[in-house]
Amino acid sequence: MKPSDFFIPLNLPDIHYELESADLEKLLTLPSGHDFFDARSFKIPKSVIEVSNKLNLTLLDKFTLLFKIVPKYDSAIHTDGRNETQRRYIGINWVWNAEDTYMSWYKLKSNDPNKIKVKKFDDKPIPFYARKNTIKLHSENLTGCNLVNLNYPHNITNNSNNVRYALSLGFKESLTWEDAKNLVKKNGLLR
Repeated sequence: MKPSDFFIPLNLPDIHYELESADLEKLLTLPSGHDFFDARSFKIPKSVIEVSNKLNLTLLDKFTLLFKIVPKYDSAIHTDGRNETQRRYIGINWVWNAEDTYMSWYKLKSNDPNKIKVKKFDDKPIPFYARKNTIKLHSENLTGCNLVNLNYPHNITNNSNNVRYALSLGFKESLTWEDAKNLVKKNGLLR
């Protein structure tokens, strides 16, 4: 497999300066283990809405997420949602403070449902996978804005001494990875 099976760098401007400082401060006060909140709880920057409109995609507040990963932390391997109506297959992610942080994608050693734990965060059922039941396929230090493939179980590792942030866009439309890659290419967004 090649890196473009997992992510595509996008030519989009840095937007983290457009986020409300109060929203970032609120994110930092979330208890450990609850490292995100969705757009029902923060103001989506205007330029993010413009990107969504340019791609003719509908932002979904409950799947547009603001994340933090604290220093020296390896997040759990998971997929973003459990079923067709509650799952994200692609995301457009802006990442900052990302030095020495990595997104990794995995495949399962077995599809045994007994090896999957589902926990609810807000109203989102999130499947989690034990490391011993996965095989790492690829790992990458993502910076700036990227189209990310969420079909695979994935996680974030922060080896740095800084908080890593990400704004991840989720959409109403359910695109395949190939359709999403073609859409960003057609709209001239490749870096």
